[in-house]
Amino acid sequence: MNAHPSDVLKHPLHPFSIISLVLFLDKFKLLKDSSR
Repeated sequence: MNAHPSDVLKHPLHPFSIISLVLFLDKFKLLKDSSR
């Protein structure tokens, strides 16, 4: 199971890419809230 960035770009609706995207946005929101 090799997960390369190009594979994620080819399959934007891949479950793992969705999960990582949600986690990334969550961390981003937490960083913005804590920096306020």
